[in-house]
Amino acid sequence: MRMKKTFILLLGLSSFGFDGGAAEKKIVLIAGSPSHGPSEHEYRAGSLLFQKCLAGIRGVNVVVASNDWPKDPSVLEGAAAVVMFCTGGAGHPLARDPKRMQAIEALVRKGAGFGT
Repeated sequence: MRMKKTFILLLGLSSFGFDGGAAEKKIVLIAGSPSHGPSEHEYRAGSLLFQKCLAGIRGVNVVVASNDWPKDPSVLEGAAAVVMFCTGGAGHPLARDPKRMQAIEALVRKGAGFGT
């Protein structure tokens, strides 16, 4: 059920203001590091599935960063939306490094959407 709700959220992100006549919009999906056994909380697999589902939408470019945070922070540049699919609480990637939260806050101030 949670996967269905997340898919609906991403589908909403993909259709809100994204059309063929507008400049391409970049959605960055950040997949958390594995935190459970195989087939439990498959963050990377889920993010790749969302990327595949959104691939056919004109004007949308979906980038997947794995293992909690992009190795290259420039991946976030120009993002219209960032969605994190990861462990929560103290294990959340933003909770572990204040610079990451600052990067997200800067994007949001520029008008990017954010979800986790």
